[in-house]
Amino acid sequence: MSDFELPDQQRIVIRNTSENKQSSPVEPGGYVILFILGLAVYLWNFIDNWQDQQSLARYLLAFYDYSIIEPLRLIPHVYKYFLDLDLTPFSNLNWFIAILAMGFYSLFFLPLVIATIFNFLRRIKLYDHRGKIFLFPATLYVIFHFVSWLFK
Repeated sequence: MSDFELPDQQRIVIRNTSENKQSSPVEPGGYVILFILGLAVYLWNFIDNWQDQQSLARYLLAFYDYSIIEPLRLIPHVYKYFLDLDLTPFSNLNWFIAILAMGFYSLFFLPLVIATIFNFLRRIKLYDHRGKIFLFPATLYVIFHFVSWLFK
């Protein structure tokens, strides 16, 4: 035995097990997240183009457009409005004020409006049914298309 060899009981054997196991670059949970993101993008575009629909369901899609997409679409407009307002002669300070206004709108004003709507629902005793109220137009949309499919 030379100086560089280990005795038999101290030798470590490393086996390559990657030949038997095929690994995927994306875990199964990643596929679920990708599917949800793809569905969200599809629904975003579908709801955003509600006025192009040929059926009466476009009015149901308009409910979601004005309750979800339009408030989120205003965020860049708030930024541009405050940036173009030129409150100070300093462009960096105007930029910072525009960022603060955009953050105020998205982190304070929108949640305040949502809380006000929920308080209103609480006062008229419909707070416990808020999910049903919000999903009712989607349910009508699905029923409408199912019935129209039945009678084609």
